[in-house]
Amino acid sequence: MKLLTLLPSLFSLLLGFYLFNQPLSAIASIGWLIALMIFVWGIQGLLTYFRGDSAQRTIWQLLQASVTIIFGFILLGSSAFSLSRLVITIIAYWILVIGFLRLVSGYQLQQAGFGKRTLLSGLGLLLLGVLLLASPIFTSVFIGKFLSLIFLMIGFSGLVVSLRL
Repeated sequence: MKLLTLLPSLFSLLLGFYLFNQPLSAIASIGWLIALMIFVWGIQGLLTYFRGDSAQRTIWQLLQASVTIIFGFILLGSSAFSLSRLVITIIAYWILVIGFLRLVSGYQLQQAGFGKRTLLSGLGLLLLGVLLLASPIFTSVFIGKFLSLIFLMIGFSGLVVSLRL
């Protein structure tokens, strides 16, 4: 039982120390997984195209699958720096869209007599999205350092539990 607690704790500590020294690695790993998923989606689209009825096939399906495969292949060969920037940019655009939708929803709720909470959260998300777009590398480093601290805390707490067993 003690070994089952000690090994993951030590692994978490090592990962935490590594991520603290290499913060872009965490974001780049996420970017690499996204690139792999894009590549696999392209392969799946190509297989779907060739397995489908010839009457239902269009050149647009083939073009979409081919572009997806090429894009995924390019991303898989990209550097950690560009992948970490890509992940933050995708997250920033997502936050901007969600912020805009919350802003519209909050405005409608405010007109109906409800509070301003949704409206304020939409404004906050828009501000966060703009900040992420303004400095994606700084954000990547910050997120990497934050993840390293989480792994360090998990590792230290697991180590304490392991020593008390």
